[in-house]
Amino acid sequence: MSDPQADQTCFVISPIGFEGTEIRRHADDVFDLIISPALERCGLTPKRSDHIGEPGRISEQMFRELLDDRMCVAVLFGLNPNVMYEIAVAQVAARPLVLLAPKGLDPPFDIKDFRWVEYELGPAWQRERFTTEQLRDNPAVDALVVHVEALRKAGWSVPPLFPDDASRKEPPSIGMIGPADAMKKADWMELLGATERHFDVMGIELSSWRKTPEFTPTLSAKADAGCAVRILMMDAANDALPQLNQRGLSVQDHAALTASIAASHSFFSGVADGHANVEVRLLRKGIPHFQLNRFDDCAIAVHYFYSFAPDLVPTIRAAHGTPLYEAWTKDFETLWQLNADDAPPA
Repeated sequence: MSDPQADQTCFVISPIGFEGTEIRRHADDVFDLIISPALERCGLTPKRSDHIGEPGRISEQMFRELLDDRMCVAVLFGLNPNVMYEIAVAQVAARPLVLLAPKGLDPPFDIKDFRWVEYELGPAWQRERFTTEQLRDNPAVDALVVHVEALRKAGWSVPPLFPDDASRKEPPSIGMIGPADAMKKADWMELLGATERHFDVMGIELSSWRKTPEFTPTLSAKADAGCAVRILMMDAANDALPQLNQRGLSVQDHAALTASIAASHSFFSGVADGHANVEVRLLRKGIPHFQLNRFDDCAIAVHYFYSFAPDLVPTIRAAHGTPLYEAWTKDFETLWQLNADDAPPA
């Protein structure tokens, strides 16, 4: 809070009504006889929207007080629509909040689990027979103090309405990691270790995974725990392979590449043995335009740019839910189904 005065202020969400109406009389009585004495004992100053004397738009002032003041108290008398709206704003903003409900009122289902205090004022004619001090001797005052002090003890902190704070999360992101070798083996193993539902891999030879000692035991454990693993790699007989090899850049000759593909296929087939959740398919139809590693929360792709050497191709990471993540997933699914008849024998 940037305003020191707001640290000691409690914003009162309340029906107000016009001067002289029963709604205004009731709101004033709750404010004067319950809220004010309770908050005075807690060292806080109550403020209602009609008490704000500065010029400006009422709605903007209301939001400022609701979001910046130390806490809020809401009066449920009449279940006023404006009051319910402001309570909803307080909920979403995770503001410390106590509800005041007249005796006999059944609070709406969505706010029943909030801190709330039941109060009773009695009929207006009866209240006129007692002094202000007598009227302030109300059990609701003590109850409100208890709730306020509980909030103070908790550091004025309340759990967010959405446990994962979904209302404030940044939108899913897409980012450039760097060249293909920017991510180290430990980075890849960390991503594999965190995924639980699925792990999809697509590429030409996928030798990096084959050459990582920790890969086989980690993948086996994931598969045994229910993670679905799909590995889609190029068939050496695919007519597109020579063009994907970038022979003009002298990265490796075709014979060495086909030998590496054969080694990887043998390796992944061995991993799949004994694991019903691991499938390996050779890509004999279609052309992969990128090497893909798809995890639960993100996908990382190295696109096959013909003008770049493999170790210089940009590596792109897309979070789950982004259009790029969905596009990569769709391309993988299409090629996976296209080569359904080419799954290796069990």
